[in-house]
This record gives sequence, C-alpha cells and structure tokens, in this order.
Amino acid sequence: MTRSRNSFTLSYVLGRLTVNLPPQDGNPESSLALKSEVRKLLAALQPGYLLLVGVDNLKSINIRDGRNFGDAVLEDVTRVMADETDHKQQVHRANGDFFALNLPDFTVEQVRGFFGRVQERLAGQCTISGGAVPYTRYHVADENILLQYAETALECSKRQGKNLLTFFTPESYEKKLRELELREDLQSSIETGFRGFEAYLQPQFRTENLSLYGAEVLLRYGSPRLGSVSMNEVIPVLEQSGLICPVGLWVLREALRLCRRWRETFPEFHISVNMSYRQLEQASIAEDVLDLVNSSGVPGSALTIEITESMELVDYPQLNQLFCRWRRYGIQISVDDFGTGYSSLGRLNDMEIDEIKIDRCFVTNVQNSAYNYRLLNNILDLADTSSVRTCCEGVDTVEELHVLRELRCSLVQGYLFAKP
Repeated sequence: MTRSRNSFTLSYVLGRLTVNLPPQDGNPESSLALKSEVRKLLAALQPGYLLLVGVDNLKSINIRDGRNFGDAVLEDVTRVMADETDHKQQVHRANGDFFALNLPDFTVEQVRGFFGRVQERLAGQCTISGGAVPYTRYHVADENILLQYAETALECSKRQGKNLLTFFTPESYEKKLRELELREDLQSSIETGFRGFEAYLQPQFRTENLSLYGAEVLLRYGSPRLGSVSMNEVIPVLEQSGLICPVGLWVLREALRLCRRWRETFPEFHISVNMSYRQLEQASIAEDVLDLVNSSGVPGSALTIEITESMELVDYPQLNQLFCRWRRYGIQISVDDFGTGYSSLGRLNDMEIDEIKIDRCFVTNVQNSAYNYRLLNNILDLADTSSVRTCCEGVDTVEELHVLRELRCSLVQGYLFAKP
C-alpha cells in the first residue's frame, strides 16, 4: 500500500524532532538500508549531500493517466537518477512518491547540476521537486535528524511552487517546528469544542445601489501558545493535516447560525462560505452540507459555497454531480480568487457555477491601470453573457468603487465598507 508523507511518525526525542521512515512498498529493507548508509557517511564525516526527490502531483497523474502510467513514471525516476550517478549510488524508494540518494563529495553546484539533468530527462513525463542537506555543516550525528532536515527542504520546494530544488536551512526547520506546534494546538482546539476559532463577517453590497446583499464568513484563530496566527499560516496546516474537514463543517454551522440571525433583520441576507478541495473529496460532504442546511432553519438559496480557482480541479464530472445536487436545494456555487489560478471563464462554463469572485489584485488601483481596466471589462462582459454573477474583492477606495459601478460588477466587498 502506498503511503503518503503524512504517514511519517514525528516525535520529540531529547528535545529534537526525529522521523521514522515507513518501509518502502514491498521492500521493508529499503528504509533500513538508507538509514544505514547515511549513518556510515555521518560517522566518517563525509562531505557531500543527502538528496530527496519527489514526483510532483503523482495523485493527479494516477487519476489522469492511470496508475500503471504513474508506476512507470516512478520507475523512470529511479532509472534516471541511477543513470546520472553512473550507477555508483543506490537510489532508495523512501516513500510512495519520493526517493533518497546519497551524493558523497558533491558540492552545491554539483547537486544543482545533477538535479537539473534529472529534471531535463524527465521533462514531458513529470516534474520533480528536491530537498538537499549537507552531511557535515550542521554537526548532525543522528541519521534520523538528517533525513528530517532533507524532508523539510523537500517540503519547502513543494510549497514554493514545485519543480525546484531547495537546500535546507535552520530557518526552514524552525518553521517546521512551529507548524508542528500549530498543528498540535489546532487539534487540541477541535477536541475542546473549537476553542480559539472565531467566525467573522465581511459584508457584500450590490454595486448598483450599495444595498446589503450578504456577507462572506472569514475564519480567525488564536493559538494558546502562539497567539493570533495569520490564516495564511493556519489554512495550509489545516489542509495538510486533514483538520480542515471538521473545521470547515464548524465554519459552515456557524455561518448558517449567523445567517439566520441576520435574516431576522434582512430577510434576503445571503452567506458565503469557503470550502477547500480537501473537503470536497470527502465521501460524506454532500450529505454533511445538506444536513447542516436542513437543520439550520435557513433556506439553501441563502448559502453560497466558494471554491478556490487555484485548486487542482482534476475531476470536473464528479464535482459537477456534487454541485448539481446542492443546487437542487438552492445552494449556489462560487469560484473564489478568479484570475489567479488555472481556469478561464470558458473552462468554467463546463462547471455548474453561479458566481465568480475576482481577486483583489485586479481591483487595487484599477482607476490608474489601463490593463486591469480592460481585463476586468472583458471578464465582466463574459460573465454577464454566461449569466454568472460577479463579485469584486478588495474594494478599498471610492475611486475603485466608481470604476466597478461603471463596469457593472454585480457585488463588491472590501475595507471601504467594513473590515471583518
């Protein structure tokens, strides 16, 4: 069975973070052989580098091209890496989608050159990310620590856009430790009734007459150890750990509760809630959402679920089935951060959506940017032709609002009206 990197067991030992590598699929000796090899190199104070190489988007490759193709890609990665060392070094299958290779006596430039040649030979089949750490620079005596350092560097490459090589730094490791602390605090908060989580509302207004349309729910979190933590830091940890699923349902429950209260004063009040691809993958998500809506006293037509354009929407038919089911109950679907990801409006026409939210980078200072003005005008015209509602985010000045009213954007939200 293929294991993900989340299957690594992390534990504090003598105040340091260590990693226990799971055995390679079908070859329990692989991780032991890798550890033994690294241990000998450390004992000998050998110059050089430990390199981890991961195949980017392997799950998507398996879905798109089939698991047999994915397995063939992994075999090719092994072969190419071995070829580039003239078969002098063993390539270890460290986990389901990444490999480990010792490069004794290599310099930084030689590691970069090696990685670049492997990238070039695999171009057209897949992209790879790499993480490297020197044997001697950080005075590491434990092979587990060095492996963790290398994995930290690999994770940095994955998060910075993939298809690149990152060398370990102590700063990245400190960041990893902070993430571990944050994950522990998040888990504890969930287990104690979502203590530390708060749901805030940012209002949305109809552009034509500035009447209140509804609000987007924005999540905030206060950690008992780290204090107030930026959601740019919290959300990736929630998604990587899978904790986004229970937190996401809590946010939806809170959103519907707030919506019901606001509809007592504004009967047509709408609420928008973000949902990650990790949540959409859950087998029970369709029923979970409908159960919460049905028990809330709020009609489905008052709820808009926002998905992010930049997420890897690899299975359009399955998503459309999910969206169609929700839309039968009146729930609307919005694509958030439009213009920053992989989609175009033409491609989105293949999906069952009701709204696009245009990212603030196209709105900021639009009155002084002829390029952004033309781009916004084209997007809004196409959306109108497709009967798709538009909402512009990040409206912070009166001048920006004037332009958006001129271009006939449907809804606006931003600091000009209210902070969350």
